[in-house]
Amino acid sequence: FDIISNKPIDYDKDGSSDFIIGSPYTDYLSSPQTGRFFIVKGYLFNNAMDEHFKRGFDTPLHLNLEEFISHKFNLPLSLFQQNGYDHFADSVAFTDDYVLASVGSLGSIATFVRDSSKFIGILNENGLEENHFFNRIISQESKLFGFNFIITGKCGEIEWVIVSKSADSYDDCNICGSVILFKIEKGIFQKIGVIKPLDTNNTLS
Repeated sequence: FDIISNKPIDYDKDGSSDFIIGSPYTDYLSSPQTGRFFIVKGYLFNNAMDEHFKRGFDTPLHLNLEEFISHKFNLPLSLFQQNGYDHFADSVAFTDDYVLASVGSLGSIATFVRDSSKFIGILNENGLEENHFFNRIISQESKLFGFNFIITGKCGEIEWVIVSKSADSYDDCNICGSVILFKIEKGIFQKIGVIKPLDTNNTLS
């Protein structure tokens, strides 16, 4: 397990930054390399560290991680593949309303409601598909959608999501990669366009 968030996140909006830890290669429910990730309450962790340092630096630090976890995210059962190796949560990101975590076996992004942790479907290039059973997609077809990074932000009241598609090929450029830009408005993920490194005029295709 490792810290997988790329920036501080106040998940519960209580004024303190939390840790996002996990591993896309951990086994779960006897399935190899399924992946999991957790939200660790920052203020609880910081309090434990403060108490330890007050006792000095000569004693070893032992922490029970379960005492600090506020939310656990596991791969939804409808996304499990028969032979495992789903690699859930290579990339994780958050909007005001959603939690987004990549699923390598599907070349898609599992999408959860942030307040309730409810799984609502997967995000792919076509937008958000509601919950049903999904079949494995090989990387040659998915183009590693969501594998390298997911970036979120906000412009006024409209939230946006940028998703990497690092094995994308186009024209005469083999596996040059691209990113997909979505906007979220009233709960709808709308694809705005594709940004490619060869777009010298910085326009969306």
